[in-house]
Amino acid sequence: MSYSFKNPHVEHVLNQLKSCRTAQLGYHLYKCNNNECMKLKYQYHSCRNRHCPACGSMQKEQCLPVGRQGLMIGEVSYYRLATTI
Repeated sequence: MSYSFKNPHVEHVLNQLKSCRTAQLGYHLYKCNNNECMKLKYQYHSCRNRHCPACGSMQKEQCLPVGRQGLMIGEVSYYRLATTI
């Protein structure tokens, strides 16, 4: 079964999610320093897309503590409300 997307952005995001942490995005190769071992480990690159369940949640966890430092919720007795006419 094949699907066709009319929105190019949706198609781009889905292609990124499909290729996340695969050889398609490239990799770093790590080798053991022990000459007898010679094990290789491939660390595949991530898509870093905010819609990705693996990458997006990591970025959100890293960003939230930084953003919450400047918030003063609970320390003030008023909230600012901005409207447009």
